[in-house]
Amino acid sequence: MQQPESGPRPAKRLRTSEPAPPPSPLPAAAAADALAGWSAMKPQPQPPQLQQQQRQAGSSAGPAGPAAFVSPEWLEQSLAQGQPLPAAGFPPPEEPEVLTPVAGGRSSRQGSCPSVREGARPGSRESIRSGSTQRRQGGVDADDRRRWLGEDMWHEGCATMGAVELMLQGVFSEERSRQIGNEPLVQALSELSKYEGALAADSKLEGGVELGSERGEINERALQYARAAASVRACAYRLCPPVRAHQLPFVAESTADKICQILETGTCAPLEFFRADQPVRDSRGRVRPDSAGGATRARFCKLPGVAQKTAERWWQLGLRSFDDVERAAQPGGPLAEGGEAPIGTEARFSLEHREDLLEGTRREEVLEMMAAVQAGVQAVTGAAEGWKVEVVGGGRRSQAAHDADFCVTHPSVPLEGVLLQLRGHLVREGRLFPPGEAMFRTQHGRMPTHIERLRHEHLRRLSSGTPSRRTLDRFDRLHAIYRTAAGRACRIDVIFVPPDEWAFGFLGWVGSKTFLRHMRRLADDRGMFLNSHRLFAVQDGQSVMVPDEAPPRHAGGKPHWPPGWAPGRRVEHERDIFELLGLPYREPHKRDMPG
Repeated sequence: MQQPESGPRPAKRLRTSEPAPPPSPLPAAAAADALAGWSAMKPQPQPPQLQQQQRQAGSSAGPAGPAAFVSPEWLEQSLAQGQPLPAAGFPPPEEPEVLTPVAGGRSSRQGSCPSVREGARPGSRESIRSGSTQRRQGGVDADDRRRWLGEDMWHEGCATMGAVELMLQGVFSEERSRQIGNEPLVQALSELSKYEGALAADSKLEGGVELGSERGEINERALQYARAAASVRACAYRLCPPVRAHQLPFVAESTADKICQILETGTCAPLEFFRADQPVRDSRGRVRPDSAGGATRARFCKLPGVAQKTAERWWQLGLRSFDDVERAAQPGGPLAEGGEAPIGTEARFSLEHREDLLEGTRREEVLEMMAAVQAGVQAVTGAAEGWKVEVVGGGRRSQAAHDADFCVTHPSVPLEGVLLQLRGHLVREGRLFPPGEAMFRTQHGRMPTHIERLRHEHLRRLSSGTPSRRTLDRFDRLHAIYRTAAGRACRIDVIFVPPDEWAFGFLGWVGSKTFLRHMRRLADDRGMFLNSHRLFAVQDGQSVMVPDEAPPRHAGGKPHWPPGWAPGRRVEHERDIFELLGLPYREPHKRDMPG
């Protein structure tokens, strides 16, 4: 379907603005100047594989081949990701962009400031050089950083931090953002992130549940909007147009344009196209056919057992609502047995119980499930005392959650095998819908060798020279549908965490996912490996646990004991992990980065 240039809009029709000139192509040689000092971001030498990656991306010229021309966005995204991205994905504009008018009769480019100093042509060698230091530090100058973070959290070191570390100085509280007046903008950006997330998986999924991935994939568009939403949520002042590129961390020019549109009109062109199930345009103004049906596909993905590929297939079959899906699943329909795309048992169950599952979990239901888990582990182990059952996930971050997540541990009872016993107990008690009827996923038996496997993964990450996409843990865990006393169907996740890994597991399952991405990226930038089990560093060519076997690495990758830490001290609380990374501690409700 061809997207109309004006796009879905309110009743009032607006005149079209004159197209602005396209961004100038960025010579790869100039990009190389801007990438000077990259080694300061990545202390370890670049392996041959990464050097070849850079040559392919056009970040160096010479024997590898002629210089490539890329759009200015290549530099912004490469610096944000900490590694050069392939040049093929960022071709220079060949013709002026077609600008979509928004309320007020302005084009999306008007009201936003360039990301380089005034007087320098965007994409020129002069502009790239003048902005290189600023961009390595997150693209935000000291005054903007200070204003964004707020005087109460600002300290001298914030002026020279990288973008990831700077973000982790912020407070990501929905309530605070609402009081400041930025939360409507946060919600709009989060909505864009959810639509993009429904188009492509962020990691390998089974029935909508992450169970393990040899090579997870990152949905860059969804992550871009999630980071922007997080940056806005942490902003200490109320945003008003115009918003400049790099005025906020992780907000480049294209996102700043959309932010200006939303602040001025309450919406933006991509948001309206997604809501209308029409395909959106990319940064060059080209229609993205794969983006059709964004809103409908996002609704489908909310059902347990329905992942992105299934939602896309339903859309391609012409299904536009859950009622359509129900009709298509009747005998003779395309989703019926023997049909073109038979619906699975779990997805059928979720469809039948969608009123319960889409509503989310009520507080009294969370307490009911917690009591059932507590009583269950006591019954199957015979240990009446000592069990610790804690709410994690969105519920811990003071946010309405679509499911109930619980971390479980015991100081002395061995946890191996308890999950399977609890699963059987809850099924027999009629509390869990049994396997074969509803979504029912378990992971177990991976813990006995997990530390050695994680050490190997750490060394593999370093030798490859690129961050791993694997972040899933090896805890025994259950993902299923719980039947409440009132007969409602609710999602439940139960995770068994050994007591010596409680702080790491609890941090990982409290989230948010975007907040954890930043923490893990900061550790990675310092040559460490943070996951839901442990923190690792390299010493004498071996992967060692921090702080059990070695001190953490400071900025620059050097061993350094933070204040109050010394050999022999163990990680017991979430706060300890923040201290080892040199970060200010944030309560769960202040870690609520969207995404």
